[in-house]
Amino acid sequence: MRTLVGPRRESPTLVVVTAALIVVTVGRVMDLVPPLYGLPIVKILTAAAVLVFVLSPRVPRPGVNQSQLTRIVFALVFLACASLAYSAWRSYSLLVITGSMAAITALTVLIYKSSGALATVEKYLRALAIAGGTLTLGGLLFRGEGRLAFGRQYDPNDLAFVLIAILPVVLSFWRVTRGAARWVWLAVAAGSVWVILLTQSRGGLLGLLLVVSYLAAVGAWRTRFQRGLRVGRVLVGWVLLAVLAIGAWSVLPGDARERYATLLDPQSDYNVTATREGRVAVWKRGLESLAQRPWGVGVGAYPMAEMGNSGYWRTAHNSVLELTVELGLVGGALFLLLFWRAWRVLGVVMREPGREPAR
Repeated sequence: MRTLVGPRRESPTLVVVTAALIVVTVGRVMDLVPPLYGLPIVKILTAAAVLVFVLSPRVPRPGVNQSQLTRIVFALVFLACASLAYSAWRSYSLLVITGSMAAITALTVLIYKSSGALATVEKYLRALAIAGGTLTLGGLLFRGEGRLAFGRQYDPNDLAFVLIAILPVVLSFWRVTRGAARWVWLAVAAGSVWVILLTQSRGGLLGLLLVVSYLAAVGAWRTRFQRGLRVGRVLVGWVLLAVLAIGAWSVLPGDARERYATLLDPQSDYNVTATREGRVAVWKRGLESLAQRPWGVGVGAYPMAEMGNSGYWRTAHNSVLELTVELGLVGGALFLLLFWRAWRVLGVVMREPGREPAR
C-alpha cells in the first residue's frame, strides 16, 4: 500500500487553529458559554485557518486527489452541489451547500493538508476528544427534564451519535496517558457514557453496546497469545463492565428505563406500528421517493420529500437512507464506500501500529 504521508514540517499556527476549529465545530463551545451565543465563531476560525494555510511556508503536501478517502468526499460534495439543479427544496439545498457543507469541506481539506505526520493527527484526535468532553460537560450542566439534548445543534439522537463516535478516541487517550491526565480522560469517558444514556436514544444505546463489545473483543484478540495473567485481566474487565452496566441501569431515571425497555418488544413501539409518523413508515416512503427519483431529491431535501408523501415534516433518522434519497443511488454507494475505505485504513493501523497508512 502506497504511503502518502511522511515526516514533514507543518505550520504550528495552522495546526493550532485547525485544532481549535475542531473543538468549536464539534464541541459547540458557543452553546456552553452563553456570552458567545450568536457570534460567528466557526466562520471566523474557518477564515483564520484558511488564511494561515495560504500564508504558511510551502512544504510538500499530497493533493486531495491523491487520497481515496478525499476523492470520495469530494465526489459527494460534487453530487450535493449538482443536486441543486433538481432539488425538491432548492432554497434549503443552497443553504446547506453554502453553510454547513462548505464549513465541513473546508475543515476536511485543512485537516488533510496539514496532517503530514502522525504527531499532527494525534493533535487533531486530541482536539476531537476535548470536543467530546465539552459536549459531555454541556449536557451535564444544562440538563433539563426528559431526554437530554445540548444547545441548538444537537438533539438527543445527534448528541448520542457524536459521543459514541468520539468515545473510542477518548478511551485511547485514557489508555496511553499517564499521571493525573489519565484520570481526566477516564472521567470524560464515564461522563460521555452517562450522557449517552440520559439522551434516551435507543439507537444510541445499541450503538454504545456495539462499540463497547467491539473494544472488548479487540482487547481479548490482542491477548490471545499472551500470558494467562493478561487474559485474566480482560475477563476481569468484562465482569467489571457488566457490574457497571447493572449499576448504571439501577440509577437511570424511570422514564429512561421505560423507553429502553421497549427495545425488548419492538413490535409494540410506535416506530413500527404507526403508519404515518413511525420510522418504518418513513423509511418505506423514503424508498418510494428513491424509486421515483433514483438520482435523488436534492441535498437537505428529505423532509420536503416526506412532506409531499405524507404531509409530515420528518427526517429519516437513518444516515444511509437519508443521504441515498437525497443524493441518489450513486451518492449512497459513495457514502458506503467511504466507510468501507476508512475501515480498511483503520485495519492497517491495528495490524501494523507503527505504519502510516495511505489515506
